[in-house]
Parts: sequence; structure tokens; C-alpha cells
Amino acid sequence: MGEAFGRVFSHVGQVGGIPAGPPLAVYHSFDEDSVDLEIGVPLVAPIDDEPWPGDPAPPSVHNAELPGGTVATTIHVGPYDGLETAWAAIMGWVQEHGHEPGELVCWETYLTDPESEKDPARWQTQLFAPLKG
Repeated sequence: MGEAFGRVFSHVGQVGGIPAGPPLAVYHSFDEDSVDLEIGVPLVAPIDDEPWPGDPAPPSVHNAELPGGTVATTIHVGPYDGLETAWAAIMGWVQEHGHEPGELVCWETYLTDPESEKDPARWQTQLFAPLKG
């Protein structure tokens, strides 16, 4: 993910994009064998989509929008390897309170930059679980 964030921030800087919040990862699906996710950064305004040189696929950097609506959220403090436990807790809360997960699986925002804060025990990650209705 670090390399992908580098590519996104490089493109955003090249086209004059202005970040409006912390970087994020949006998880579309995942299982034991694979993860389908997008990484990005919220911006003040959309930027030009840009394929990477020699990339025949759709643009590597593109505009996207998170859906509006109600979410369950929490902040995990600690290393990323503790996120699985935090996700289990938030999804347990969703079920215990009679909510149903929304169509988008979930997303995370990375409130602490690991390049600036070297102590993983101090890293903060906000988790978002969209809810139906």
C-alpha cells in the first residue's frame, strides 16, 4: 500500500490537487485469499484521471466518491496488525445493535503517518462500516 499511496500522492501533487483529509483505503471485498481495495486521499476538488505510462488498464489514479449515509465508526490505536481485532469488534457492535452492513464493505482512514510517527503503538486508524438504511 505504501507504493500505491506514493503513486497517488505524486499524481495529486503533479496536477495541483489539494488534500482535504487523511489518506484512506476502501475495501470492496476480501477473503482469506485476496483483497479488492482502492487507496486514495480526499481532495478539495476532483482532479484529472491519469493512466500510468504503459498501463493498458483503466486509469491507475481516478476520482471516486464514497457514498453518503450512516456508518459505525471507531478509532484503533496501535499497529496495523491489530486492525483485524478492531474490525471484529465494530462488526460485532453492528450485529448486536440490529444493524445490517451496507453495500460497500468498509473503509479506513490513516490518521497517523508511519513515516512521521515511528512508534506503531501510537498509530491511529479510523474504521468505517457503512450501514443499510
